[in-house]
Amino acid sequence: RSRAAGARVLNTFCYHGAFTVAAVAGGAVATTSVDTARPALARAAEALRLVGVDDAPSAAHALVRDEARHFLARAAARGRTFDLIVLDPPSFATHRQKRKRTTWRVARDMPELVAHALRVLAPGGTILACTNHRQSAASTVRGWLLEGAARADVAVALEPLPPPPDFPVAPGAPPHLKRFFISRQR
Repeated sequence: RSRAAGARVLNTFCYHGAFTVAAVAGGAVATTSVDTARPALARAAEALRLVGVDDAPSAAHALVRDEARHFLARAAARGRTFDLIVLDPPSFATHRQKRKRTTWRVARDMPELVAHALRVLAPGGTILACTNHRQSAASTVRGWLLEGAARADVAVALEPLPPPPDFPVAPGAPPHLKRFFISRQR
């Protein structure tokens, strides 16, 4: 929310649209929420209406049914950019589109997702990358993010974030939610 003022925000894997709602509350000038599931987009539209965005979906607050990597590739081809991008994918998911079944695995696909996102990140923009993949340590997730930056040929700075209050860490256990801000260096 605090980074959204005046920003064009892209929320991939938007689910209920919580990050989108936070961006609107923070003063985002435009939001694009992407998910493959119609019910998720309907819930995101309702969440936006509950916070006063009566015209969602609209040009200012788009709701797009698409696979995140496909959306990002098309956005890059069209020269679109975003100031703040949220990458909070599930650890594992399957999707059927036009009789073709695709499988998402965060441990395999996160570097590609980050590379695609960096190609549409505006100068001075930020990516919030999150995962609750319990089998991966924060150092592993950091490696995925850096691999994505290398694939996009972009120098980045990573800022690890502590677990939020709604994801408490059990005593003696590592946090299962790993979060990083990614900023472009060149």
